[in-house]
Amino acid sequence: MNKFLSLALVSLLFLACNPESKKHPMVGLWQISTVTIDGEENTPDDKWMRFNADSTQESGNGWLQHSEGRWKLDDETTELYLHQENGWKDAFENFKVTFSDSGMTWSRIEEDQAVVVNMLKIDKIPKRQADELYGIWKLHSTKIDDIEMKAVENQTIFFRWDKMFIAQDERNRSYGLFKTAGHEDKVEMVYYNGECIREYWLFSVKNNILKLEAENAENKTVQTYERIYELN
Repeated sequence: MNKFLSLALVSLLFLACNPESKKHPMVGLWQISTVTIDGEENTPDDKWMRFNADSTQESGNGWLQHSEGRWKLDDETTELYLHQENGWKDAFENFKVTFSDSGMTWSRIEEDQAVVVNMLKIDKIPKRQADELYGIWKLHSTKIDDIEMKAVENQTIFFRWDKMFIAQDERNRSYGLFKTAGHEDKVEMVYYNGECIREYWLFSVKNNILKLEAENAENKTVQTYERIYELN
């Protein structure tokens, strides 16, 4: 057997034994990079989908997985059939799927509007800015209309994994439920003790510093917190 034929047989054997060579292009972890509806962008925060080789799929936003089901792609029509086992039945036509070197694109018509979803393949589940809220934060400063107010001793807020928060200082303790928005960095806080007070804050987290800016308040209020790892 000549050397060329031997190399060809070895290559074929490698391809036959290598599972990556048979992987469907849909299989893997994907993040939605853009969603446009009639040309207007409406992209959810860190939305991801995982398509498995056994035709199962999961999806979520950031650290939260909220759906699962099955998938099938028709190679001839390029139609994607999705079934969410814990979701609702899709009232619109199936997405058509195309692949490129840069990723994957879904497209269809919803109520006479063109919907285009672009996805990129990723290696790990992305973290939302909202996921950075979890943990204990100590108040560093409060500014109202750019005037710094006197700090309250040991004022902290604890955002827990179960969506409950505890805000306290040396004399008072409050608690309630918090909820983050899906398309912007905004948190709603509902206090359960006393009157049912609702607060809305825009937030940002960077280098273990949390900034909260009151939304729709009479006065511009900005609170700055630093992350801590235990309560005094």
